[in-house]
Amino acid sequence: MAGYFIKILAGWAAKIPIIPLSPLWEWISGWHGSWVPIAGIVIGIVAGIAFSIYAFGETLYITVKDDVIICHLKEEEKTIPSSNVGTVYMEGKKIVVLDRIGRELYRGQPEAKRYKVADAFRHHGYPWEEQDPYLNDYQIWESEHPDFPGFINTALSERAEALKGNKEEEAERLRKHLVASGVVIRDDKKKQYVRYVPE
Repeated sequence: MAGYFIKILAGWAAKIPIIPLSPLWEWISGWHGSWVPIAGIVIGIVAGIAFSIYAFGETLYITVKDDVIICHLKEEEKTIPSSNVGTVYMEGKKIVVLDRIGRELYRGQPEAKRYKVADAFRHHGYPWEEQDPYLNDYQIWESEHPDFPGFINTALSERAEALKGNKEEEAERLRKHLVASGVVIRDDKKKQYVRYVPE
């Protein structure tokens, strides 16, 4: 019976893209024989460890101090001096840090609940807002938008295609590229709401 459930769960896990080692799960789901229950237990332990490591690597950790914010995700670490911070707020489940003229410094999804994140930033004296203070400044992006330079329209067009095709990594790569040029983007049902803050 245990072997039966191991095979069923393996078949299910193989179909879920966020669960690592999909080829392994596909192989396990095709197993037959009396040795399957024992092998299933061993594989379950190993897979549990692998998934724990994977989940740990996907977690955003934020250290908030009076003089600095440190954001650590996977192998990337970003340090933001408090003197550069103009606003901190949450957009859905993501924390957003803006500089003093409204340009985006950081965006990511922390593990902690919203109220805990807010308490941490308030405790260290950061300007916490309940929503984006520039909410009324966004414009829905359309092809060849007259208020944005050509290179920004080109990148936003490429990102629109990535969003349409559910290419999340490509859309995020393009978002970061645009952020470096002073573009702040809010996504809503694959539509891009944009504001441009030139230096």
